[in-house]
Amino acid sequence: MRLLLLLLLVGSSGSWAVQPFEQAVLLQKVERDVSNYNLSLGPSRRELGRLFSDREQLIGGHLTRQTWRLPNHVDFRRAQQVYQQQLADQVRLFHCIGSACGENRYWATQVFNNSVLTGRDYEQMVMVSLLTLANGEQQVTVIYLVERATRDVMVNIDVVRTRDRIDGAQLTSAQVIEVLQQEQGWLPGLVVVDGELQLAQSEALIAALRGLPAQQKNALHLSVMCYAFTTMDENLICSQGLAEQLRDALKQEGIAVVGSGAYWLPATSQAVALRFVHWPRK
Repeated sequence: MRLLLLLLLVGSSGSWAVQPFEQAVLLQKVERDVSNYNLSLGPSRRELGRLFSDREQLIGGHLTRQTWRLPNHVDFRRAQQVYQQQLADQVRLFHCIGSACGENRYWATQVFNNSVLTGRDYEQMVMVSLLTLANGEQQVTVIYLVERATRDVMVNIDVVRTRDRIDGAQLTSAQVIEVLQQEQGWLPGLVVVDGELQLAQSEALIAALRGLPAQQKNALHLSVMCYAFTTMDENLICSQGLAEQLRDALKQEGIAVVGSGAYWLPATSQAVALRFVHWPRK
């Protein structure tokens, strides 16, 4: 099974689109401004015949929605892994699999209002992630994956750009530490606006890095990467400047930080990304 690469759209919009697999069929595409998008960050439950989530929030912004039917040969669990990997560099707000998400009817009809997403309660996945864009906006991505009774696998991808406050969207240092258990990857939590590192908004990341054991610090290498400019030289200058800001924020904690320019494309489009690797290996 050959996956299509993410289409990375570098620019001020920070938007991105994904065609998950070859031969996937696009069933619906919607793009519009919304004032009452139902952002659900918890499983559904039923009470007195009514389905709802204890963590629902209405937000306003610009919505891009795509609904796909994956090809017949796609395994549902393999599709889960693909989507999880694609959002690995974002702040995770909510994630559930199977019956832990509640009833499928809630997601299909009340959240996405699309009967084509009606399927099995035990074959569904919800992922909600957050990305801070260079202009200070927040980009919320909601992915809903479900297997229908016909065995067709459907996926709905909502991307909402908003300036509204997202309840429970704060990254924790514990989440950063969890990501650092891998040998390499993308670190969430580096917030940059107009080329300046935002110390307060990046505090969870900085605190986690400061609190690492000395042995782990000595083996940790960070690369800051900018993507906002059309030339590699400009991206390199931007990356090096931000690397210096991050080194200053860490107060020379022994962690190697370099600026690498637009050297390695992250999973999703963003103005700045932070790559890490442990070397020598743990």
